[in-house]
Amino acid sequence: MADHTIPEAPIMARDERTSGPAAPDGLHAAVCVDVINLGQVPTAFGPKYRVKVVWQLGEVDETSKRRYLVSRVYTNSLNQKATLRRDLESWRGKAFTAEELTGFNLLKLLGANCQLQTIAALKDGGQTYANVVGVVPPVRTSPKLVAQDYVRVVERAQPRGNQPLNGEAVNRVPF
Repeated sequence: MADHTIPEAPIMARDERTSGPAAPDGLHAAVCVDVINLGQVPTAFGPKYRVKVVWQLGEVDETSKRRYLVSRVYTNSLNQKATLRRDLESWRGKAFTAEELTGFNLLKLLGANCQLQTIAALKDGGQTYANVVGVVPPVRTSPKLVAQDYVRVVERAQPRGNQPLNGEAVNRVPF
């Protein structure tokens, strides 16, 4: 008897590592260029829903002639003790209202300017990266940064058989 099942589409794995030097330590003008839904991620405290926020700095890496990219992974929570809530309130310069705490669309961050405090940190493999330790509002008198040469993860071409990580429509409303 012949097996007439349709073969499953391949699931492609890739090395997503970026090359190049880490952004320098300090306070940097930045613009949010991506919010990536990482889904449920196993942690020491059980599975947690995680998101990755990606910023492009105003400074240019002299080697690549491109702006530095930095990111931070957060548990997707607006709980009072959550790092995401702390950083968003610091970035906005105000606390969330009770209504906003019922649901805040993180895609509103796209295109929003801020200042990021970064400090060099070392990964387990020995690579240095810029650790985002603070997010604050942009200087009011500084020119607004816009993304340059960056394509959001959901808009990148997907290898055959893979689906985008987040199928939501792009929302570029400033927050």
